[in-house]
Amino acid sequence: RYENEYLLMTSSEIRKIVEDVNREKYICLTTGEKFKTLREASEYYNIKDWKNISACIRKKSKTCGELNGIRLQWDYLN
Repeated sequence: RYENEYLLMTSSEIRKIVEDVNREKYICLTTGEKFKTLREASEYYNIKDWKNISACIRKKSKTCGELNGIRLQWDYLN
């Protein structure tokens, strides 16, 4: 957006745009947990490298990480 577009918006409209940017973008399909970043997700499930989750989302691998012996599946949250 351009500055002149923001000048015409109300503060609530601007706040909504900011909230949309900061919302969760990724989901663990196995548990239903939602995350804003892949780094946050990898730390939560003790996955050494967040890039492994990214590979799973891009269908390069089927699962990434494990919880109580169950392999975790990942996807984008739309």
